Amino acid sequence: MKTIDSFGNNIAVVIGTFVLFAFCLFPYPARAQQQTSGAKSILQEFLDIIGSGTTATTNQSTSSGNSISITPSALIDLYRYVGNKVGVPACVLEAVSYIEWPTAFNYTPEEVQLYSQPGQRIPNCAPNTCSASGHMQMTTGIDPYGSASCSQCCWQGSCLSSCPNAWGSYGNAIQQYENISHMPDVCNLTDSTYAAAQKLKNDSNTSPGDLNWSEEAMHRAGERYYGNCTVTYSRLGDRTYCGFIIHQCNL
Repeated sequence: MKTIDSFGNNIAVVIGTFVLFAFCLFPYPARAQQQTSGAKSILQEFLDIIGSGTTATTNQSTSSGNSISITPSALIDLYRYVGNKVGVPACVLEAVSYIEWPTAFNYTPEEVQLYSQPGQRIPNCAPNTCSASGHMQMTTGIDPYGSASCSQCCWQGSCLSSCPNAWGSYGNAIQQYENISHMPDVCNLTDSTYAAAQKLKNDSNTSPGDLNWSEEAMHRAGERYYGNCTVTYSRLGDRTYCGFIIHQCNL
């Protein structure tokens, strides 16, 4: 969830996420994985590998001055896998995830595998007052009180009258790329990563399969995801939301 020092932009965030859907491109054609009867899907084989801990080590995130290092984790392996499918650089997904839910970078490979399985959810996953939920903090249309009004999502005396719902537009993104039968869940690592990746891809205005994003594309996608790229945050090395994404991708 957004920290206290960034709450000043919550209204901009949710309104930006809600309003800017009108400018998104349509998702490009599905590339669902073919699966033979009784065989594991490519996704499941991948999850089995990261669960074994053979592809990465547990992450430890550190910061010093305006330099922030996010060391490899099983979570980043998931971002590489999904990013390659959707056409989003893994560093973009990594940076957005670090901003939105840094706790996820402390998950062990076994936890990443568990929370990525169909029907599984990350701990303490509940919507905030602006309806954002999951490790990618996508708005869901329902606030913590079960209301669709988000009337307590306020800034400087102005409150929302209707919750934004990015998940409603992108929650089924995984179905374009994987042969699945479960209902996607915003609190599931794989489901939510696919949804966030598809929104970022659409908002980047990059071509299908393009993983070599310009800084302009990163800025455009980040600004439309968050709603604001003018305020700097100390925990991001005194960078803006978009500036941090660009920084991570230039390391």
